Amino acid sequence: MSGESYVFQFTLVNKQDPENTVDITFPTTAEAINSALKEIGLPENASRDLYFLIRFETPYEDFQTIDNICETTYVSGNKVYENSINELNYLAELLDGMTPDEKLVFSAAIEAGEHCMYISDLINLAQNTECYNVIDNIYDYEDVTRYFLAERGVDISGLGFLIDYINFEKCGKDLCKEDGGVLLDGCYLETNRARFAEVYNGDIFTVPEQYRVVPFAREPDFLDRKVERSMELALDLDSFFRSHDKEYGEKYSAVDVPEHLSDCLLENNLDKIKEMLADLGQLENDVLPSELAEYEKIFLADIPEKQERDFEKPGRHLIHVQSACNSNYKGMIAFVGDDGKVYLGKQENYLFRTEHIPFYAVPFSAVPVLRRHGLMRQSAALLSLSDI
Repeated sequence: MSGESYVFQFTLVNKQDPENTVDITFPTTAEAINSALKEIGLPENASRDLYFLIRFETPYEDFQTIDNICETTYVSGNKVYENSINELNYLAELLDGMTPDEKLVFSAAIEAGEHCMYISDLINLAQNTECYNVIDNIYDYEDVTRYFLAERGVDISGLGFLIDYINFEKCGKDLCKEDGGVLLDGCYLETNRARFAEVYNGDIFTVPEQYRVVPFAREPDFLDRKVERSMELALDLDSFFRSHDKEYGEKYSAVDVPEHLSDCLLENNLDKIKEMLADLGQLENDVLPSELAEYEKIFLADIPEKQERDFEKPGRHLIHVQSACNSNYKGMIAFVGDDGKVYLGKQENYLFRTEHIPFYAVPFSAVPVLRRHGLMRQSAALLSLSDI
């Protein structure tokens, strides 16, 4: 693209120690991210709740608009960027691999307001530059008309004084509207030259593997998405079993089957589901086994191995959850532990273990909290309501 070594950069900040920062550039690697985390005093693959991104910079003037397209919020006066690091790396890799012509089209399309509301739009735009063409030295609608006439081989030099009776400006506006083109500063952007294909749907869990630099389990909303996907897949499985197994309804009449299947998915208890599919002749490449394998790969296999070991460290507190629900306190969840007490807190780390019992196991200063089909992400102190 040029002699620059990066496309854009952010400043990585330790949430608990905001003075502890380091700049990270994109495109990046998993090794570089983990090195940056270590530099600000965090472990490898640290949870996104433990750090945030501020200060967007780019050496390319044409890419300044990315700053306004990022998902942002303000914390203590700082503009904080909330996009997935994998998603940002996906975009940076695509921009870094652009030819000068592709970069010109990309920038012109953004200026024209084409596919630039979200980072996902920019990722798709970067992979659809063939849908546009930039015509230089077009400054007004008269120039647009003359360009179209020349493209169609129309010679107007022989019109003589009649040319003065042609409304080139109105014609140019009509041609732009018909062509779907946009008149910009010094150029004309032709559109609809090819079908625009949505390569990326905005779901951060579908970012291609080659662009991922942090585990899915450390992405924003990972736990919310895991619960949501488990319920979607559970409903599909339940519908399939009811349609293909005459005894299915009778065998599981005593339980809420979709909820039971969802719990099996959440708890990594997939063997029974796989057996049920196999008994009905479903092979690995059939739809539901394939979706089950995809779920397993995204939501179960990508969790860092050391996550569970970390829960065994001294000073950690283990609470098996009997039931849970939303609290009336904003952003809080109430749950009943196996000790019979009611607890209130926010979720930071959450995991199922092999005994298939949901639990919280964290320091007292950072309590994760579960609600049955939705999870909150921020950390908070543990409150035992029974002790108040």
